[in-house]
Amino acid sequence: MDDYLSKPVRLEDIRNIIERWAETAARSEVRPVTETANGQTQQAPAPVPTPQPSDEAPVDMERILDFTEGSIESLKELVNLYLDQTAGQMEQLEAAVQSGNATEVRRIAHSCAGASATCGMRRLVPLLRELEKQGVEGKLTTATELCANAGKEFETIRIFLADYIAKHSGVPSIV
Repeated sequence: MDDYLSKPVRLEDIRNIIERWAETAARSEVRPVTETANGQTQQAPAPVPTPQPSDEAPVDMERILDFTEGSIESLKELVNLYLDQTAGQMEQLEAAVQSGNATEVRRIAHSCAGASATCGMRRLVPLLRELEKQGVEGKLTTATELCANAGKEFETIRIFLADYIAKHSGVPSIV
């Protein structure tokens, strides 16, 4: 799974995801199949998703503003709640990855991805979903890299939101 739509699903969201992934699907790689020592075959692991520089903002502001009805004060409150909660989850996720606790990686990544998808964190969600998948499978093969990439993307989100709020509230950014 490379992306996620949270409820309520909007037609515009479906269109955006199809447009975003159409090119990737068209040029998707066939991963090589290798034979193990006991004669079984297995497919090579998928490459680790990395945050990609993009002209697209890391946050779907239209989505997050839907929750705040245009109020900058409500936006500040929602952003602070999201950032505080997610910062704690990112720390927990890193600790779970470092200790190799797949069950905790799955649980934390799932929770964090849900909140991030709801708030429109475009590039963070696929990283968290891949961590969740590896936790479910009990194989944290690229979890260290994924966790580092998710941390970088979260920092990008934090800066973006602080700048957005500063620009729209007349208060200087404190980042």
